[in-house]
Amino acid sequence: MFFIAISQILVDRGFATVIVQRSVKSQEEKTAIFWYTILLSVLIALTMFLIAPWFANFFGHPVLQPLLYLSAMIVPLNALASVPTALLQRELRFDVIAKSGLAASILSGSAAVIAAFLGAGVWSFAIQAALYSVLNSALIWGMGRWSPLRHMHLAQGRKLVGFGSFVTMAGLLDVLYIHGSSLLIGRLHGVADLGFYNRAQNLQNLPGGILAAIVNRVALPLFAKMEDPLALQAHMRIVQGAIMLINLPLMAALIVLPDLLIEVLYGPKWLFAAPILAILAFGGILFPLQMVNMQVVLSQGRSGVMLKVEVAKKVIGLASLAIGSLYGLTGLAIGQAISVYVGFFINAVVAGRVTGYGLVRQVRDLAGVVLITAIMAVVLLFVRPMLLFGSFADLSLLTLIGSGVFILSAVIFRVGVVNQLLVMTPFGRFFRYIPTLGNQ
Repeated sequence: MFFIAISQILVDRGFATVIVQRSVKSQEEKTAIFWYTILLSVLIALTMFLIAPWFANFFGHPVLQPLLYLSAMIVPLNALASVPTALLQRELRFDVIAKSGLAASILSGSAAVIAAFLGAGVWSFAIQAALYSVLNSALIWGMGRWSPLRHMHLAQGRKLVGFGSFVTMAGLLDVLYIHGSSLLIGRLHGVADLGFYNRAQNLQNLPGGILAAIVNRVALPLFAKMEDPLALQAHMRIVQGAIMLINLPLMAALIVLPDLLIEVLYGPKWLFAAPILAILAFGGILFPLQMVNMQVVLSQGRSGVMLKVEVAKKVIGLASLAIGSLYGLTGLAIGQAISVYVGFFINAVVAGRVTGYGLVRQVRDLAGVVLITAIMAVVLLFVRPMLLFGSFADLSLLTLIGSGVFILSAVIFRVGVVNQLLVMTPFGRFFRYIPTLGNQ
């Protein structure tokens, strides 16, 4: 998964980002970027082939060697979709990207489930990843209707390589940091502890990962078109308000109901992961905001600044993980959560220098969402001891109660983007005269 994530960087945050940020129009430049991406992917794949035997020996699991060989082949497959996906993203044709991704996910996921039932074990995950890459790349090419020129035209893309290289290196640092904790746990604590930690991390990453993916795809083309600083600030507030209106209550639910969620989704044998999930969720509160701030910086052509920021964050983050790992899985989770808050602080300060919408204003605008989320969390903690219907029924009821309290509070106080949505309804005039709270 570590190396597959590296290959995905080539699609989401590699050289193709230049196409979105710089509005590349000539076919020669698009072709050059395509081949630069392919050449980089082949280099990464060859490196994976060479280190596979050493990697398997280092972790003491021979099966890692053939798994890495298959993962290496996935890297160029993902790279094939890079430029066509970026062109669709720049044109805001997210329907095509969604259709190809959904179809590839359903088909590859079904194949993985069948393989698992047939006893394929860990190879089920490898089959899913490989089949997804093949299907998604084929569908993107078929529906995107773009193809490179016959010649590489590498000279045409040299002036764009610097920007793309900074973005790619920043993305690779992200993968090294995010998945590095898994490598560290697997080496120092064994596969059992790694399993518990990954269950917690995957569940915590699910909502934040979806929101981050949306931000990465939508925010960059949106922000890149804005030259007016005030318009950029306004849209940045809207994006942040919208994602926090979703992410904050979800993270709060993971913090106050970790054991219930683990038991229902994974079974009671995984309950050891519950306290780890709560700690990671506390750190996950601000993760999507990191992405928004960095996309703003990137949209203004500051890829060099972005790389410097990522290096500084990762040095601090790796130090936190190293110190935390001395105290077991709990210490590692605390170190990871602390690094997210440090990362947000750095990102917000840098983005504030670019846009004028800095750390203090961003935190202040989140006050309303934080308040109604706190109300929801208190209600859940108060109601939960009264429910004795069983784990699944209790979780279902608490989900309905928590959602109801949060939505009702959001409408009453009109926090975040709720205010703007309500004003656009037929009853908009009525809501104009009700006091508001938080980010407008």
